[in-house]
Amino acid sequence: MGWVAAALGVPITMLLLHLGATGVQIGLVVAVQQLAVVAQFPASLFAERLHRRRAFWGVFALVHRLLWFAPCILLLVPGLSNPAKVWTLIGAVGLSAFIAHISSVVWFSWMADLVPKRISGRFWGTRQSVTMATFVVFCWLAGRLLDHYSGERANLGFILTFAIAAVLGMADILIHLAVAEPPHERTLDDTPVLKRLNRAWSNPDFRWLTLAMGLWMFTLGLVGSFGVVYLRQDFHATYTQLAWLAMAGPVGALVAGWPLGLMIDRVGARTVGSLMMVLGPVVGATCWLFVTPGEVTLPLRGGIDVPRFMAVLLPTNLVCGGLYSAVGLCQVHLVNTLTGRQGRMLLLGTYWSVSGLMASAGPVVGGWVMDWVVAHPLRLDLYRGLPLSYFHILLSVQTALAAIVASSLLRRVHERGTGFPAGLFAAFLRLGNPLRLLGMLYNVFVVSRDAEDEPGNDTHGPTRLVD
Repeated sequence: MGWVAAALGVPITMLLLHLGATGVQIGLVVAVQQLAVVAQFPASLFAERLHRRRAFWGVFALVHRLLWFAPCILLLVPGLSNPAKVWTLIGAVGLSAFIAHISSVVWFSWMADLVPKRISGRFWGTRQSVTMATFVVFCWLAGRLLDHYSGERANLGFILTFAIAAVLGMADILIHLAVAEPPHERTLDDTPVLKRLNRAWSNPDFRWLTLAMGLWMFTLGLVGSFGVVYLRQDFHATYTQLAWLAMAGPVGALVAGWPLGLMIDRVGARTVGSLMMVLGPVVGATCWLFVTPGEVTLPLRGGIDVPRFMAVLLPTNLVCGGLYSAVGLCQVHLVNTLTGRQGRMLLLGTYWSVSGLMASAGPVVGGWVMDWVVAHPLRLDLYRGLPLSYFHILLSVQTALAAIVASSLLRRVHERGTGFPAGLFAAFLRLGNPLRLLGMLYNVFVVSRDAEDEPGNDTHGPTRLVD
């Protein structure tokens, strides 16, 4: 997560902006990482026949991280034009991502065998909380480093940031090689690949999950890189301020990780995920309407003046970080539980390839909208004279697609052992009497667990709750 914080997200986007990249180019650097997911399909066909997965994963993962020295090298090359640097950087990031996805399908198979399904939600929730704490620290450090070397020394700041990121990324892989690897059940299926794919795609649960998460990731790419561009260009946000905003989401995910894991195990990933696909975008898009120029005074130590966008977006990102992380946890949980051990790698490769292809269109479309609106200003005002921008349009499209379409597709997934429907759960957690709400949450996390743990009792948590 130190590598993710110091390389992906804000630093790579700000480097492209520093080099004069267009909106489409900023979108492309994200899109090529999504397109590279197609590497998982051929990798899964080969890796499913491996006796051991760890060494295969380690070699490709190390090369993938090593390529993140590319930004440092490009900035040190004399006489290379900024447009050439931008296109070379996009190519290097794409190649790195392609190699990464060759190894990632092996990692998901490895982890699915390692983590018992009974505690899958809790494990991934706890893991998320721990890793997000690290992300927050390195995100702040990266922002401070880029601000310290801003101006004429900006190139040095980016070189140091990406060099540190690459070193952290390689250390991560070396440490990870100590993780235990359960015996791998090799697949020696001579059935033609197309027939096996058709068999997988004919499974309605697999199909709906793939389409739902592919569309969800498309909406994330639609807005992902352009919020920081909007704040940097229109509100002159510093790198440190952008780092604080980037840190707020993981802090929300850190706090929410453990209870979300329990909720997924008790209520079901389908129900929790489909509700969060509605709440996250709606809350985020609404709060962005109040991001206007100017400052506000916080009642701290006699009054502290901060930009209004910081006062609005910091708490918003804290809340949305928890809501959005729930969807990611549900995705991991459902992918691991809906794919059996036999032929799992092929299913994983198919899932990530299809959903990744859908996701890759999001940042390109977002970049095209940005470039078009900048070239053709709409001259419409929103709240308190705030001009309608490309980012507001992207937020509106994201909210509509995620809350209406993606959540509906996810609700079609049948999750074995968790029959708690989304509508009933939403009513179940209605905000009325706070004591009643606490009692309901106690039922979700304690009563259902005790019932499940009784010897000879096969009653699942959601069934117990309905009773």
